[in-house]
Amino acid sequence: MFANKGHGIAIQLRIAAVVFFARWPQPAIAADTEITVATFNLNYANESPRDMLATLEQTRADILFLQETTPDVERLLRRRFRGTHPYVVFMGHRNEYFAERSGVISRWPLRNLKFAPPVEGGLFGTLMAETSVHGQTVQLVNVHLMPFQVKRRTSVAAVMTAMGRTESVHQREATRLLERLNVRRPTLVCGDFNSLPDFKAPTAMKAGGLNDSYAQVVSRREQKPTWHWPFGDVNVQFRIDYVFHSDHFETRQSRVIESGGSDHYPVISQLRLQPARAQSPPQDKLNSGNCTDQKSSVSDGQL
Repeated sequence: MFANKGHGIAIQLRIAAVVFFARWPQPAIAADTEITVATFNLNYANESPRDMLATLEQTRADILFLQETTPDVERLLRRRFRGTHPYVVFMGHRNEYFAERSGVISRWPLRNLKFAPPVEGGLFGTLMAETSVHGQTVQLVNVHLMPFQVKRRTSVAAVMTAMGRTESVHQREATRLLERLNVRRPTLVCGDFNSLPDFKAPTAMKAGGLNDSYAQVVSRREQKPTWHWPFGDVNVQFRIDYVFHSDHFETRQSRVIESGGSDHYPVISQLRLQPARAQSPPQDKLNSGNCTDQKSSVSDGQL
């Protein structure tokens, strides 16, 4: 009887221990987090909104970086993505140019919105925000650099010359952008750079600690153009749209969807956000530079 009583006490102690440790807060295990991002220049003169929307839905992106939006298209996008991507922001500089507006559509809340005006010689500003992905703050930067200007009926050589003329502006734009970032924190810089992979702006991004997502997983000979335009009898095509990310991310997959709806093709990257590492001090936020602060957070319909 004494042995049975002792055995029963032992069982009760074990049960109590299980209950105690089940209720005790367990240390969080940092898990890898996959997210999908896409960048797409919609073309402000878009004449195929149905194709454009179909292309956007095909990306299945958690965060969409869009360039050359217009008020009409923005209303259409808000309605279409209201149920899946409730956090939306669209901005422009002074609404002096048809192509200057851009936006971010996200599954996750957007905060610390900032708009950086164009640099000297530039046309468009830069939209910046932050979001949280499984507890990690991620810097979001939507880029639309100075476009190269050419006539429709011209040669490929003339297009290349025009692109070269914009290099000095792109250098200033890239320098200013990197000054505002802290790549020691998770960072995504996506958009229309109007620049070839070996030109100054993409080169500056890589030198500044960012990775060309598409180029990480697709060999040079297999890379596809992201922009196309007819010049006379020639259809000129270049890779000028990019998803750049800090070392906090690893590219799992990246692709270009060659579909209708714009003179650009979207770039989609599936990324792995690595487990949280040592964070920067709280005061180390997005560098404001000459940015204009917007609302601290945003949901659908606020901006």
